Amino acid sequence: MGFLPASSDLKLTRANAHADDLLAKVGRVDDKQHPSIGFRREYDRESESVVFYAKRVPELRDEWGLLLGETIHNYRCALDHLWWALAAKKLNREPDKEARDIQFPIFDRPQTWKGHKFLKHVNPRAATTVKAFQLFSGRDELSRLAFLSNRDKHRLVQPTFYIPSVAAFVTPPPSAYIDCAPHADPFAFIHSVTLTTVSPKLDDETLRISVTPTGPNPDLDYEPYLAGSIVVGDNRWEIRETLTGIRETVTEILSGCQKFL
Repeated sequence: MGFLPASSDLKLTRANAHADDLLAKVGRVDDKQHPSIGFRREYDRESESVVFYAKRVPELRDEWGLLLGETIHNYRCALDHLWWALAAKKLNREPDKEARDIQFPIFDRPQTWKGHKFLKHVNPRAATTVKAFQLFSGRDELSRLAFLSNRDKHRLVQPTFYIPSVAAFVTPPPSAYIDCAPHADPFAFIHSVTLTTVSPKLDDETLRISVTPTGPNPDLDYEPYLAGSIVVGDNRWEIRETLTGIRETVTEILSGCQKFL
């Protein structure tokens, strides 16, 4: 990316390499689709339900949180190095005295933006360019970047989770019911389904369906479709979407500010 400060260019290249590595690892789990759960089932006589337990779940690696932190750190650094170069351009010298006031601005509220010290040492047109990417301007990628960066630096490695989010429940045909029967109410099947929304582990209960027993060994020859997303942190941001959005936004900002250097 020509005319960028060398350090910004290097940080961006490093961030993109980490992002590619992480997304490739995630891609081997979900193959760009919602990864699904495999089941085994048992009949629970007390509740008269067929209970589905996870026998196959997507395998997530602890190292993903570390790799995400390194990716986020380098994207944030690319922006901070850009801001330093813009200040040096405006002041016509290295802004060592002003260092405390030089940081790429990421604000959620418009009141914080106006007159902030992070804006006074750069070309106002560069600040206007960056303003369009703030949360109060309708873009949330920088807000996500700042949140993940601060959490990774000061608190904890951002964990990754698998969250069930896509379910397909088609009413089983009568032949699927073994030693049991569906409810007479045609809507009872949907009402009978209890679905977990937490990240399942092997042998965790993920689903139960109430039935009416008619024989000694009730069972339901039925394979529900339950899939989900790989997400990051307490906000449950989908990791592929989040990283791609941050990557595209940082690249767009760096490209848009080249003309001010």
